Formats: sequence, C-alpha cells, structure tokens
Amino acid sequence: MQSNDRKTIYRPVSGIRSKTCKQSRSQSLKYFIMKTSFLKKILPMLAILLAVGGAVGTYAMNHSVSKGTLAPVQGYIKNNPVGTSCTESITCSDQVFDVCTVNGLPTGTQLWKKNAEGRCILEVYKPH
Repeated sequence: MQSNDRKTIYRPVSGIRSKTCKQSRSQSLKYFIMKTSFLKKILPMLAILLAVGGAVGTYAMNHSVSKGTLAPVQGYIKNNPVGTSCTESITCSDQVFDVCTVNGLPTGTQLWKKNAEGRCILEVYKPH
C-alpha cells in the first residue's frame, strides 16, 4: 500500500468516529448556516433585537415607579429626643435618597415622619 492511499480512508471503525469526521460535520453545519440566505439575514436582526430588548429591560428595572412611593410625605421637626412632640415642616419623600432637612443642606435640622403611634421617629428623604 502506498502512503497516499492511507490518507484518503476516513471511515469510522467499529463505531469510533475519527477526528476528520467530526471536523467535516462541523464544517458542513457552518456551511449550511452561513450559506442559507434566510438565516444570513435573520440572525443579525435577532441579535440586535435581543440587545435592544435587554437594554430597555435594564433601564425599566432601574427606573420603575414601584421602587418607592412617589407621593409626598409630610416632614416633622422633633421637639424632643423620643419624638413625642413634633412640629410640621416641609414636604419630603419616602424614597431612599439623601436625608431630608429643613434648609436642604446636610448640616440642617433633620426631618422625620410620624409612625402609627404619632411619634416622629421614621426617617424621610429629599424628594428628587
């Protein structure tokens, strides 16, 4: 037998697939996908659609209304440390952000929200 004849035999022996058979199958699959004009046009559109859908979904999750209440909350100044005596002040928000203060500055007097018992002990935040 010549050495040239040995290179041309690529049949599997006893159910064991040779390396060249696997390569030829993957090459034929690539050929089918890239040469089919339908898939050639649709796959890029599907990739773009998936990317845009993911971007819109991420944006919607980060900016959803359900993250906190958008309704304004009345802010109160504590007149004593336990919060049993309070004075009404400006409108704040329940949505977690910077702490709500009387003058809007971080050094200002902090405002509070009344709990079910009427004590001013719940934090409120700056509306944004």
